[in-house]
Amino acid sequence: MLALIAWALISCDVTRHLAEKELLYGGAKVEVEGDELEKAEIKALVAFSEGLIRPRPNSSVLGIPYKLMIDQALQPKGDAEKQDSAGKENWFGKFKSRIRTKYGETPVLYSRVDPSFTSRLIQNELDNKGYFRARVEYDTLQNGKKVKVVYKVKPGEVYRIGEVVFPSGQNGLAAAIRISQPASLLRSDTPYSLDLVKAERLRIDELLKEQGFYYFSPDHLLVQADSTVGNNRVNLKLIVKPETSALAFEQYYVRHVGIDPPQDFREGVLENMLQFQRNSLYNRTNHNLALHRLVSMGNFQFVRNRFVKADTAGNYLDAVYTLTPFRSKSLRAEVSARTNSADYSGTALTAHWSHRNAFRGGELLNISISGSMDFQLGQDADYNLYRSGAEASVVWPRLVAPYRAVPTGRYIPKTRAALGYEWQHRSQLYTKHQFSASFGYQWKTNPRTEHRLMLADVIYANPAYVSDRYKALMQTDPGLIKSVERELMLGPSYVFEYTNTMEQQRASRFYVKSSVQTSAVLLGLLSGVSSQQSKPETVLGVPFSQFVRLEQEYRHYFRLNPSVDLAGRVIAGAGIPYGNSATMPYARQFFIGGSNSLRAFAARSVGPGTYRSPVAGSGFLPDESGDLKLELNAELRAKLIGFLHGALFVDAGNVWLLNSSTLKPGGTISGRFLNELAIGTGAGIRLDFTMLVLRFDLALPLHKPWLPAGNRWVSSEAGFGTAAWWKNNRMWNIAIGYPF
Repeated sequence: MLALIAWALISCDVTRHLAEKELLYGGAKVEVEGDELEKAEIKALVAFSEGLIRPRPNSSVLGIPYKLMIDQALQPKGDAEKQDSAGKENWFGKFKSRIRTKYGETPVLYSRVDPSFTSRLIQNELDNKGYFRARVEYDTLQNGKKVKVVYKVKPGEVYRIGEVVFPSGQNGLAAAIRISQPASLLRSDTPYSLDLVKAERLRIDELLKEQGFYYFSPDHLLVQADSTVGNNRVNLKLIVKPETSALAFEQYYVRHVGIDPPQDFREGVLENMLQFQRNSLYNRTNHNLALHRLVSMGNFQFVRNRFVKADTAGNYLDAVYTLTPFRSKSLRAEVSARTNSADYSGTALTAHWSHRNAFRGGELLNISISGSMDFQLGQDADYNLYRSGAEASVVWPRLVAPYRAVPTGRYIPKTRAALGYEWQHRSQLYTKHQFSASFGYQWKTNPRTEHRLMLADVIYANPAYVSDRYKALMQTDPGLIKSVERELMLGPSYVFEYTNTMEQQRASRFYVKSSVQTSAVLLGLLSGVSSQQSKPETVLGVPFSQFVRLEQEYRHYFRLNPSVDLAGRVIAGAGIPYGNSATMPYARQFFIGGSNSLRAFAARSVGPGTYRSPVAGSGFLPDESGDLKLELNAELRAKLIGFLHGALFVDAGNVWLLNSSTLKPGGTISGRFLNELAIGTGAGIRLDFTMLVLRFDLALPLHKPWLPAGNRWVSSEAGFGTAAWWKNNRMWNIAIGYPF
């Protein structure tokens, strides 16, 4: 297909298929004239006017209309190519037609262009922006069978707001509008624009809705503009339209709040989500709060409300909330295939059973069972990995606490409790059991910020079996014993997240995640444990871990142009053992490498520091870990054609030990840590289907920290650049989703 497209781009004359009198539209240019205008204003007016021009010319890159060229080159050349002996379209004709439809573009003819209409449109829109004396003319430039249009814009000086007069009536509506004048968007000497006037009407409407004027609408306000006062000024007068309904002048109270149809919830659960109290003044804030809370409970597929005038004397409304619940019970199964940079490929099966409103308080009960198999490919040894496990969790749409907490904000807090178990078997090496339990809270203060506080987070890991082969590997690399130690961690944790990445209109977006975790702080104080003890304290015969773990992640996304983004990420972490622990527990140490980390290195294969396990390369790739972590990533992402995206990336990072260890020489942090970063680079493609992103990355190492100082850059390796070197160093990464 690529060869076909290349041939099309080279050989095609884009106008040769046009009829005799047809002309190809080559686009338009806007020229803004006006000595009184600043350069920035001229640039803004050009961009604004260009955005109004229709139709768009054929797509082009560097002036080459590649989509039109593909369309022209792949046009059928006759029935012999298009049909087979039976008169049906043959496979080659179907293939060309499909490529032409998907990647080609029919010619945009000048006959579709109406420069006179476009000129009037630009002039009208400039008038709406305060350029009341704007004039727009056009001219055409023809070169062969191509025509371009030049629009000449003479905007004149923009009119600015002079005097602003608010309604002077004595009724409550006019008084409420006048009181809001200090916060008005219509300020003297501000450039006039119709958008600003519309925004002012919406501002006033929002203010009045907070004061009970339920039936008022922005359309009830009229803004009269007088541009005859001279000196490029326009005076504005706000009035309430004479035909406005009498209902819009009155403030209303909520008499009754009802739910339809009745729901199977305990008394008070749904009522706590509704902000309106009987006979309270209507306001838009409580209106939206109730809707948002009912939706965020997670029990309802649709939430609607309506307010109707009560059939009683006085200004009263009745509120009715119509709730459509999700199915109470559901069963879902997920099957996935995966591969990673440590030469493991496998599959996983997970079954989820959910019960909404399990205890009639809006709770979500979730039970999941999972199993997976990962097979090591391309290695002589058989170190396959098998996992199975189960987890049961309950999520309450409120704070479960000794005191009664009623939600007051837009977002309702949630409480989550979970119990879990996992069985892990690494063939020919070891078998482990891991039990977990947690209880904590999750809440949001605004759309960008989220908090997670786990009051109790307990993990108990117990090795059930360690093979003779793994024991032999531990003799060669004593650090491997960390993987099969008994561990008990219990303590609180806190995570803070902030992001504005959902605001796609921003050219600069970022994401921040901060987390802190501790273990056995209170237990250590009660037991009087000391780091000077020769034997650690235990709980039920198991030594408990004491540590503080901190991690900070920062991502930034820059939009360089509509098709190109630059993404960056920094991760820094530190784990500090103390008291009952000389080292961090294995489950809470830091790891680096893999398809979402350093893509030029196998998962969990880098570090600590300059250390390299003596068993690496023997068919078994040990998980290397550290107490400290630094990771840096940068990726240039570009949209190519349709769902096909490309990327260039650089990754760097490592993990280190906080305290020196004879088991892992070279693993301790030092002032030379920047020279001990593993660095890799590569390129990749992404198939971005919006709901699903398939990622294929090819990466190569640039700097290997475990090599002798002075020889860590791969350019100094023997055979660098040869086919054998490429085969031994290239790293393929296949994954779902972006790495960050």
